[in-house]
Amino acid sequence: MVKLIFLSYLCFLINVALAQDSTSYKLLIRDDLTINASHPLYVIDNAISLKTFQDLNPNDILSVSVLKDKEAETIYGSRATNGALVITTKKYAIDNYQKNFSSHSAKYKKYLDAHHGKDNDCGYVLNGTYITGKDSSEIITKLYEISSEKIRMINFIDNDFRNGNKIKELVIITTKK
Repeated sequence: MVKLIFLSYLCFLINVALAQDSTSYKLLIRDDLTINASHPLYVIDNAISLKTFQDLNPNDILSVSVLKDKEAETIYGSRATNGALVITTKKYAIDNYQKNFSSHSAKYKKYLDAHHGKDNDCGYVLNGTYITGKDSSEIITKLYEISSEKIRMINFIDNDFRNGNKIKELVIITTKK
């Protein structure tokens, strides 16, 4: 399954590179039973969409999951007979975790409201471990995967200093065991 996701995303990137001057391109998900199949169902940011990869900026995509045949049909019904591409954008993931965390911390919500939803200057600690990643997408993914039901408490601290780097705010997340 991981190889299929990787190959689909690689095909997408190649198609984007090759079709930059073209007005259309398409992605087909195929296996032995769907050689003559048409387009997959696109689920973008948890909603069935008429948009396709052509309508998305690759830099805005956080993750792409490929659901084939029966698996897609079980979740999305007959519209997903030809498979489904489930796409999560960075903006959707950020909005989701911010909403999730804001419901647990009035101080964090107040900070987001004052900064127009931007939390670039915040550092995040999950159960005593500072959240890091090789890039912002990795950090966004880690924050997005924290479900509201698992959060015990969120503390919001102003003016934290870590390793000589000033982080204006620190969000401390404690989850239930």
